[in-house]
Amino acid sequence: MRFFASILLDTRYALRTMRTQVGLTVVAVGSLALAIGGVTAIFSVMYALILRPLPVAQPERLVEISRSSGVNLHPYAVWERVQADQDVFSSVLAIYTWGEHFNLTNGAETQKVPGIFVSGSYFETLGIPAALGRTLAPFDDQPNAAPTCVISYGLWRRVYEQSPSVLGRNVVLTGHTFRIVGVAPKSFFGLDVGENPDVYLPLLSRRLFLNERWSNGVAMPLLSAGNALSIYGRLKPGVSVEQADAYMRVEGERIYKSIPELDYVKGTLMARPIPTGMSRSEFSETILLLMVMSGVGLIIACANLGNLLLARATARQGEISTRLALGATRGRLIQQLLTESLLLSSFGSILGLLLKGWGSRLLIALISTTELSTVLDLSWDTKLTLFTVGVALLAALLFGLAPAFRATELPLYASLKGTVATRGWSNRFSNALLIVVQVACSIALFYSAGLLIRTLHALTTNDPGYDARGVLVAQVKSESPTQTSHSAGLQGAELLRSFRGLPGVISASWQANERVNAMPEIRVPRSGRPDQPTSGYRLYVSPDYFRTRRTPTLSGREFQDADTADAPAVAVLSEQTAQQFFPGMNPVGLTFHENDGDGILRAVTVVGVAKNIDFQTPGRAPLPIFFRPVAQCSACSPLGRYEIRFAGPLTDITKKVQATAAATNSSFSVELHPLAGELDDVIQQNRSVAWGAGLFGLFAGILSVVGVYGVTSYATLQRTREIGIRIALGAEPRNVFRMVIGETTKIVLVGIVFGAVAGYSAAQGFRGLLWGVSPSDPLTLAAASGGMLVVAALAAFLPAWRAMRIDPIRCLRYE
Repeated sequence: MRFFASILLDTRYALRTMRTQVGLTVVAVGSLALAIGGVTAIFSVMYALILRPLPVAQPERLVEISRSSGVNLHPYAVWERVQADQDVFSSVLAIYTWGEHFNLTNGAETQKVPGIFVSGSYFETLGIPAALGRTLAPFDDQPNAAPTCVISYGLWRRVYEQSPSVLGRNVVLTGHTFRIVGVAPKSFFGLDVGENPDVYLPLLSRRLFLNERWSNGVAMPLLSAGNALSIYGRLKPGVSVEQADAYMRVEGERIYKSIPELDYVKGTLMARPIPTGMSRSEFSETILLLMVMSGVGLIIACANLGNLLLARATARQGEISTRLALGATRGRLIQQLLTESLLLSSFGSILGLLLKGWGSRLLIALISTTELSTVLDLSWDTKLTLFTVGVALLAALLFGLAPAFRATELPLYASLKGTVATRGWSNRFSNALLIVVQVACSIALFYSAGLLIRTLHALTTNDPGYDARGVLVAQVKSESPTQTSHSAGLQGAELLRSFRGLPGVISASWQANERVNAMPEIRVPRSGRPDQPTSGYRLYVSPDYFRTRRTPTLSGREFQDADTADAPAVAVLSEQTAQQFFPGMNPVGLTFHENDGDGILRAVTVVGVAKNIDFQTPGRAPLPIFFRPVAQCSACSPLGRYEIRFAGPLTDITKKVQATAAATNSSFSVELHPLAGELDDVIQQNRSVAWGAGLFGLFAGILSVVGVYGVTSYATLQRTREIGIRIALGAEPRNVFRMVIGETTKIVLVGIVFGAVAGYSAAQGFRGLLWGVSPSDPLTLAAASGGMLVVAALAAFLPAWRAMRIDPIRCLRYE
């Protein structure tokens, strides 16, 4: 009871002290709020992306069935074989992985909602019960089953106001009617962290959206042979991942041999522990780097507060030495001072938690793209609470422990004489060490932020091989269940002609949405030798594609209207592909053979070579792309992606495109976005980490000004008598000014050296995020060092100016 009573007394005294020293309290609480808020915000996102367990039953018993070739997508026929074989799995599931957004019609309102196609065993395999109604069952995923769906808890709350009557209600999704049979649990978001589907549809119901025809319950080729399914399995009790992997390697070879249309596939199947999700793997490096930066920012904030508390302890030496003289133990005084530090940390943590929500939303917005909005579960749990409490306690110890021990190391005579106790060389060394630590951490942050910002600049100024400015992308789909492939193809061609005729349109092109066989087997003839097998990414495009993108044709020609299905097969190669297919040769007029997986080699003549187009993050090698006329694609979807180069306001052309599509066919749905937005999405990760690093660098700069000022002021105060004696003995005030500035600059230079080493070492760790700049870039180091010197000079100016104005007569009577 005596201990708790002393804590209560210390708390009351600390609150009174904070009230009388408002300036220090505001600086301490504000800097801690920013530091702790940043650490907590980034950790909450990192926890949701990387550390929080998937919301399924026993996630450690789930495995992903992948291909030995490294591709983790499978044909439907492989899924049928795996589903029928249950030797090592208690159940298996499949997901159609291409992202889908549906137009959900609820009365007179229509909104776009994300959704996925899943097998009937999806919820059963994951061990997820329904929050209302039932989940999808295997009988829902049959060719002749009635269209049913399960909706998310969020959609149930937003649209249906959590009404139980939603069960059995029909919902219209992109022109097709489905009956709602259940609501998913509130915490469930699937297997891909960062996404949150609002509707779960049976896998085979995708035929409704593809206008596929069925015969004897067998899917058409797009669904049966399309490499678009992710397959997962739940291990049987007693079966390990290693045993399942060994079994699937043997079984995979048998499965591929049993499917005639897949006899060209090399490799086998494997079983691997379930991945943590695309969003986790894609942004884990960014989040970890920002987490380290936020930790460094917290260290800088704590060092800064340690400096300020040391300066305050100087003013309280009389009080502390008097307490010691009256019988207070050193441990009791340390308890009181640490209580004050803990209160400052607590107030900073509370304010930081208010900033945490804003920071988390900002970070999620930074890692989201125009096509995919990241949704994360940021709700509190025990681990997040323990982390926040631990950060607050650690911060209190970091900035409060050293000042508490230093403040209580006083001789008893100090209170009786009213002197300011000094410790000479040891005291100055401690002050210098604080500045060195703070400057080193700041330089490491400045240097890292500078490298990342220069990377972002290099990426944004990089030539991607096309001009994205002034190009509108229109993704057109048909929502009519009676639309035939032939009629949609005719209307798609009519739509392209209409787009080209719109006022303000410079050119327009059409790119097929076909993703099947995107990497066909290629055989290039070699004189006197067997054909050389290779591969490349194939894109089907219309004439004017390169003109619309303003991609130069380096040799030959681009496609023409005469390149129809009845004309000879032709292709345009990218620079990279031309060097890969025909090294050291002009490929125009030469021929290669294309195999679509049916074993038939079709001769294709090269008619042109175009400049490389970056379809992935710059810095990686260009993709080996070759282009084919969309008119020569017999399996391509009739509607697809239109790219329209225009002159004038974006809003005007957007309205014209929407009106043209509606006039061509009222069942057409159009999704519009600028082509420049896709280019921004490519460098989204680099932009998010550069923004985060820049914010932490700015925060470190502000703290450095305050910290260096606090330590310099404290050191100048301790040397008041010395400086007065120097002036009394004839030292010029300007020499005193230069002395204070010079000593601070020397200490800062030492910190810069250590910071440069730390920054270079850190840059080696995230060099995968750098592009167009070296981890040892001298220009960035010079800018960071110069900025730090300017910051230090500004912070030391006021203490130095005060030192040169010291009255020597008053200094001689200082003690």
